[in-house]
Amino acid sequence: MTINWLKKNPKNNKSSAYIKEVDQSKKAILHYELIHSLDRYHLLEVNLETGRHHQIRVQLSHMGCKIKGDVKYGAKRTNKDGSIHLLARSISF
Repeated sequence: MTINWLKKNPKNNKSSAYIKEVDQSKKAILHYELIHSLDRYHLLEVNLETGRHHQIRVQLSHMGCKIKGDVKYGAKRTNKDGSIHLLARSISF
């Protein structure tokens, strides 16, 4: 589990993660489990306790685990089709 405080910047449609609460930030709780690792890539199962703007992308990047193809949050290059490697297996509300 990782807990951060996220602050959204509407000017660049990006959020930032902080380890302590800052002005206008919202608490974000993310649970994750490492399923498999290769040399440079990891497969994670992620469950959100909160639902914040770009939460998975921001918190994983903040931990140093950038999503492949996600240049907005620190990946070095895009995927050929412009996508990022973030997929949902199931969604429930």
